[in-house]
Amino acid sequence: MTARPLAGAAACALLIPLISALPPGPPAQRTRWNEGATASASRDPQTAAVPVRAGRLERLDARQGLEAAIAAAQAAGGEWIAWSVRAARHRVDRSGSDSLRGRTGVCVLREDGTIDPEGWERGPAERMTLIARTRNRTLAHVAFTSDSCVLDAGPRTVYWLDGVVPAQSVRLLAGLVRQTDDEEDEREGRRMSRDGLLAAVALHDDPEADVSLRGFVQAGQPRALRRKAAFWLGAVRGEAGAATVEQLARNDGDAEFREHLTFVLTLTGERGIDTLIDLARTDRNAGVRRQALFWLGQKAGDRAIGEIERAVDDPDSKIRTQAVFALSRLPADEGVPRLIAVARTHRDPHVRKQAMFWLGQSGDPRALQFFEDVLRSPTP
Repeated sequence: MTARPLAGAAACALLIPLISALPPGPPAQRTRWNEGATASASRDPQTAAVPVRAGRLERLDARQGLEAAIAAAQAAGGEWIAWSVRAARHRVDRSGSDSLRGRTGVCVLREDGTIDPEGWERGPAERMTLIARTRNRTLAHVAFTSDSCVLDAGPRTVYWLDGVVPAQSVRLLAGLVRQTDDEEDEREGRRMSRDGLLAAVALHDDPEADVSLRGFVQAGQPRALRRKAAFWLGAVRGEAGAATVEQLARNDGDAEFREHLTFVLTLTGERGIDTLIDLARTDRNAGVRRQALFWLGQKAGDRAIGEIERAVDDPDSKIRTQAVFALSRLPADEGVPRLIAVARTHRDPHVRKQAMFWLGQSGDPRALQFFEDVLRSPTP
């Protein structure tokens, strides 16, 4: 869907009740809740599943097309439009956490279209709820939360879309990403950032999310957009996302972008560590090698430590300095003995000095003993 007004005349025909969701009785144009009604207050099982509390809830059938259903809601004067999709649950990082963790309880819809509290904390979410604010038949803002948090819209009228096809939801949001410029939005005081839209895309449990995000990381896209899309590929999109990030980290022509990808690789599990080690050893750009070493230092493990120790003797002095810093970021039992060894024996005085600096910052008793030994040693 573009930012242009959606044609509403023909789409108004979609303003049809979800007949199967209604209890027996006279036909009605829409299902409505009175002010204060909640999902749990309804006797109808489908209405009870809607995670929204509103002054009035209008239900539309979106099975024939999301854009047409939104156009129908807009034509009827709808300002707030909401729907639900399955949430992605295939993260591959070591934490094993779910992609979307939902607040239990109630979230409040603010007037500007954001949700309070923002984010989610507890409990794995099966689905996420999206709510769009429309102005002049244009979507001006989209926010989302997990459906374990009942969205309280206050006295507002909310148009709830049943039967949304997830791939259509992804394409709708991806279209908004292409139209959104973060700097322009900030100047105009708008709250629909590219990052928020990309997050919503990534959290859809649908392969179309991978397709859209891969499009945003292609060469020729703005670097800021590529960085954000790559983050969500690595953080949420499982093995498919990890494979895309790895390919870009090895082959992309933008060295600054590849530096950013060294961080993203830490989100993709063991395969990301393999790639980081390879980049630290062989990447053609020294900046990428330094960043790979930095993130290896944050992801302690025997394989990472071995690569960091190798880099202490790299021909590039900046790489050697970064490797010493990476040693300082290891757990004390791993890092302090290695820093002491470097400070004692390394051939490069600058590297020895750096190792001593980081030992001094550690406050570790072994470091203090090392300094005592150095100070007591006779000067040659």
